[in-house]
Amino acid sequence: MSSMGTVLDPSGIVIAANAKPAAKASPRIASMGGERLLAVYNGFHASANTQSHRVLARLVQSP
Repeated sequence: MSSMGTVLDPSGIVIAANAKPAAKASPRIASMGGERLLAVYNGFHASANTQSHRVLARLVQSP
C-alpha cells in the first residue's frame, strides 16, 4: 500500500492464512526499508491445554 492507503499490488502476498479468518485480527505493518517489512497481528491459539490470544509477527523480504 502507498502512504495514502492505495493498494499497489492487488495480487499481494499472504502473510497469514487460516480457515477461520476471525483467528487473526488487528494487523499492523511497519516498513523496515530496503524492501523489508514487519507484519504484526493478534492470533488466537486454541489447544487442549490453553486458549489464548498471542501477538504474532512475520518478517517479509524480497528475495
